[in-house]
Amino acid sequence: MTMSFETMNRIAGFDSLGVQAYDYPSLENFFDNHLNLNDTEQLIDVVLPTHPGGEMKKKHMSLEGKILQGISVENILVRFGDRGGVRVSDCRVVHALLYGSPTLSWRHIVMMNTWVTRESSQRRFIPYARLISAMLVQQNCLPSEALWVSKPVEEFTWGHMKKNWKVEVKFSGNRYVVTDDMGNKFEVRTSGAPPVPEEDVEMEEEEEEEEEAEPSEARRPRQRYMRPHREINAEVAGFVTRRRVPSYKNFDRGQQEIFDNVSACIGEGREYNQRREAWEGSHGSSMLEYWEAQGAQRERMNKFMEEQEMFQAMQRSQMEHLAKMQEDEEARRRAWEEAEAARRQQEQELERRRWSAMSDTNETT
Repeated sequence: MTMSFETMNRIAGFDSLGVQAYDYPSLENFFDNHLNLNDTEQLIDVVLPTHPGGEMKKKHMSLEGKILQGISVENILVRFGDRGGVRVSDCRVVHALLYGSPTLSWRHIVMMNTWVTRESSQRRFIPYARLISAMLVQQNCLPSEALWVSKPVEEFTWGHMKKNWKVEVKFSGNRYVVTDDMGNKFEVRTSGAPPVPEEDVEMEEEEEEEEEAEPSEARRPRQRYMRPHREINAEVAGFVTRRRVPSYKNFDRGQQEIFDNVSACIGEGREYNQRREAWEGSHGSSMLEYWEAQGAQRERMNKFMEEQEMFQAMQRSQMEHLAKMQEDEEARRRAWEEAEAARRQQEQELERRRWSAMSDTNETT
């Protein structure tokens, strides 16, 4: 599989600007956990306005920075652990998102982060799993018998922000108020909202103060309605309509929404079971044949391994017999050489004595 700017653009248009419009820091400078010459002036002070010094934490960021940091560690500079800590590389990304400088390329960050994770000896996860899976399918890098498991995409919702980032969003009409667990907050109004006079703002603040001052028992309960369930297809929507009882029209709005949501969950469950049974009916026989073929292949492999073990045992036995024959031949050769040396020594001794006797006879005559 090949990961490049071109292969990523075949899946989606991730970078909206041209290639020349972005800054491309080196791997060492981007992941350097200390400030370097290429960093923006007062990078830490801007991104972490309440940083007292020492270890950098997410709680030292502004409220906007906390939201962007949460998005970054899950979609841009992805990592598995240390979600509460902030690194200098995180500050570079958040500064780029807040102020537009430096102009960083998402594709470049993905490739650098993937490479660093791949080369790390302590890696615990694979970043950008959905992107890599899409590229595997796109480049046809999987065997034909590979099985797929479809997982739903986690949506970015206010409930996710409140649960994981401790950031809460309250809205009324076109007015949104974002607060965190530290008490920081900011207000956003949509583009279509009319301008609010200063008197109205002061009245809203006074009403909020009065509500805080009043005891909880004196407050009137607010009517909250659940969001209508979005059915996955027309069949589930028809099931929701058919399941309504005659007394449904006498329910209030909240009870009707709850009843329809429960009906939609039941209909989706039935739809899922029907699709699963249909899939098993159409692919069950082929899967059984595949599993039987896999079992026969395992049996053949086990038999082959047993034959290989027997062959190796025979080879070891032959090698041991050959080694013993070589040892016996070496012993016989040593015994013959020793006997030959003794015979030659005796012949030399007899020859010496014969010549000695002949010399004595000559002297006597």
